[in-house]
Amino acid sequence: MLNLFWKSRNLPTTPEPALAEQQARVRLLNEELSQLRGAAVERTRTTDTKASFLVVAAGFLAGVAGSELVDSDTWFIGLVPLSLTLATVVVSAMALWPRALSVPSARHVVDTYVNANMSPETLEDHLLEIRTKEVEKRNAQNESKAGLTKWGFILLIAAMASSLAVVVVTAILGA
Repeated sequence: MLNLFWKSRNLPTTPEPALAEQQARVRLLNEELSQLRGAAVERTRTTDTKASFLVVAAGFLAGVAGSELVDSDTWFIGLVPLSLTLATVVVSAMALWPRALSVPSARHVVDTYVNANMSPETLEDHLLEIRTKEVEKRNAQNESKAGLTKWGFILLIAAMASSLAVVVVTAILGA
């Protein structure tokens, strides 16, 4: 009886194998993209945490050592660690700077597709593409942030090493 209902409306009584396989692939890809998106969001959080640490550490270094490093006798070498500390803060702030993701908002997706003249399978394909672009853009932003954060750590280490060198030179000159 049910098959007559479907046939009377020209609907297939059983899904075509190729269509069923495609739907299964789309579901699997959606699950994988959800996991990849979660990993990208987590990577953004950890990179932001590291960049924030750099700003705090550089501020601490500048506050503690700044007045000791720059005096009338050794001001020229004392500016090196302070410049490196400032560079650390600038690079870390660049890593923390908010960036637009340029993906459709949830409201835009709903408004666009809620009454769209397309099959659910086609809609799934469109949504899969939207998620894919979001993950790609998040990963690109994360790569940029990670590179800036790496430079921040390099600059902080250089600032600490040069601070130590200035202290040693100042002690030798003062003796």
